[in-house]
Amino acid sequence: MKKILILLICLLPVITFTACDDKDDIRKDIDDLNARLDALTDDLEDLNTSIQSFQNAMKGLVLITGYSMDEKGNYTLSLSDGTNLVVYSGQPAGDIPTFGINEAGNWTYTLDGKTTELKDGEGNPCPAVPEDGKDGKTPTISIDADGYWCYTIEGGNTQRIEGRYNIANITQIPGSIFANVTVEGNKLSFTFGEEGSSQVDIPLLGGLDMTFSTANVTVAKMGTVTLTATPTVVEKVIIDPTPLQVSLTDAADNNLTIGAKGVDSGEYTVYFQIFSEAGYRLVKALKVTVQ
Repeated sequence: MKKILILLICLLPVITFTACDDKDDIRKDIDDLNARLDALTDDLEDLNTSIQSFQNAMKGLVLITGYSMDEKGNYTLSLSDGTNLVVYSGQPAGDIPTFGINEAGNWTYTLDGKTTELKDGEGNPCPAVPEDGKDGKTPTISIDADGYWCYTIEGGNTQRIEGRYNIANITQIPGSIFANVTVEGNKLSFTFGEEGSSQVDIPLLGGLDMTFSTANVTVAKMGTVTLTATPTVVEKVIIDPTPLQVSLTDAADNNLTIGAKGVDSGEYTVYFQIFSEAGYRLVKALKVTVQ
């Protein structure tokens, strides 16, 4: 009897240590899962914030006030509400729903090579672009308890995205809804889809701009030249100091005169600071060659 008792007592530490090891493994698995869920929540929040910010920019509720681009070609857009919208240069790899806008101006998603319009609870398409006095609707992306991609149209019922690969992989959530963005003058062009099949243009600073009838001006030494400057949503113009004689009037055409009296031959740049009624500023440059 003593031998059996001693044997049982000797086994107790082994059982205790084994149980502790199992609990530690379970705790680690739970901690890892919670960490992945936290990362998932953050990524989805960033994605939905991007959708909402883009929608607000299309509605004119916020303005794109500036932008910067990093070495990888990713853009950070500064918005008038003090937030930033990050646009990555390409779509992430993996079978994930890619959201876009079709030619009809409605939100779509592409999954497993198939593009489908988003529908509300009544089966109506979800317009992205405001028109006919009606605001566009904003979809919110989520993942349900079973791990499937879902979307909700502004407070409606949450609907599961159909498709062969509609189970979400939390390592493949996109950081942006855009395929690319390009800047052309005073306009930012957003493209959606892997091949840029759809595009939406949003003017910088709500359309604040000034264009010139010629991009490169040539003026004779001691002479003058006249051209047309066309302002858009411009309240005030300030011309930076320059050795050239520059005059701008309110006329519809031939309203910009540039003189080169007492100026040496060479290349010059005239900078125009243009301001909107709300006080936003944009700098426009004009190249001038004095011969």
